[in-house]
Amino acid sequence: MKLKFRAWDRKTKSMILEVWEIGFGDRNNPETWLVGDDRQTNNFDLMQFTGLLDKNGKEIYEGDLIKTPDNRILPVIFKEGCFGFENNLENKQFAYFTKALTTAIEVVGNIYKIK
Repeated sequence: MKLKFRAWDRKTKSMILEVWEIGFGDRNNPETWLVGDDRQTNNFDLMQFTGLLDKNGKEIYEGDLIKTPDNRILPVIFKEGCFGFENNLENKQFAYFTKALTTAIEVVGNIYKIK
């Protein structure tokens, strides 16, 4: 799996699709993130590529909203060491992704905006 990230820029309300450098903190400000050439403090939400594609061949990232075969819209999360979604929102039942499952789901947006 290729390690890839994208980032939501809270300032400009836009998605940075190609994050090529990430640095965390420095001695004076341990909360600083470096995304590309832009050094900001807590202005980005970083999302990792799951390594999987949806039924249309679109890359699935943490923070994406997926449409399940039964038409539920659920966010992709990282939990218990793997990517998946909370299959039952009432009791937080976690379902992790399998390659077979991804052939039945579709990315319909992300937690910041829906298509």
